[in-house]
Formats: sequence, C-alpha cells, structure tokens
Amino acid sequence: MGDSRNFSTERYWKDVIPYLLGEIEFENLQYTIDHLIIANRPRAAFMNVQHRLKAIPPKLLFRLMSAILNSSQEASGTYMLDSYHFTQAFILLTESGEIPVDQMAGLEFQFIDAFR
Repeated sequence: MGDSRNFSTERYWKDVIPYLLGEIEFENLQYTIDHLIIANRPRAAFMNVQHRLKAIPPKLLFRLMSAILNSSQEASGTYMLDSYHFTQAFILLTESGEIPVDQMAGLEFQFIDAFR
C-alpha cells in the first residue's frame, strides 16, 4: 500500500496545475514549493508563488531559482517566467543578505538573458 500511495503522491505533483492551488496558507507554501521542485517542476512552483515572493524564505527562493536552471522537465513554452517577477525575486534575494555574494553572482550570470 505504501508504494501505491507514493506513486499517487508523485503523480499528483507531476500533474497538478499550480494556479488551481489558489492562495496557499503560509505553512503550506514551503511544502508546495518543495514537492514541485522534487517533481522537476520549478517553473510551475515559481508561477504559483510569483505574487507572494516576500512570503518565501530567501534560502528557499534561491533553491527554487537554482532548480529552474538545473532540474526543470517542464514542456517548452509552459509556465513561462515573466521578467518583472523574476527581477523582483533577484532583488529580494540580494536585499536579504542571506545568500553569499558568489552564489548570487553565479545565479545571476546563468540568468543574464532574462534581464535583457
């Protein structure tokens, strides 16, 4: 029974449409982001929380942004990132002071085209 439950949970996070999750309670926000990252759907996670970026702890936001680069298996053309919210995420990360400068520089460099 445990295997079928794990399969169901995995299938849920691979298939869920993020905007149907609606306004997520703060305590469930991290859970949702974590599971979408695990399901290789970081762009879907970002799209779901882009209007609530200030509610995301900086280290989790950094992990989400890094996952967009490294582990997205979402179909091309889906969950497109808009430059405004993307830029706001970088501003929040920089202003937080919680992410080392070298890590921020590495992340920014990889997203250089997003800022043009």
